Amino acid sequence: MQKKHLSRFGEISEFRTADSLQRFYSRLGHDAERAKDHALAHTYFQHADHYAKLEKAEKQK
Repeated sequence: MQKKHLSRFGEISEFRTADSLQRFYSRLGHDAERAKDHALAHTYFQHADHYAKLEKAEKQK
């Protein structure tokens, strides 16, 4: 069973897996790149990388 991570998106709180959060932030990063906001894209990609590392650690357990 995958561990769930609590995240806040606006006023809506949801439980999501690290994998789904990684995909979510990666999509936001690509959207920010298309909007030519490279600083925001970098921030989103850092978040995506964080959740990718959590997912990898969970799979190794």
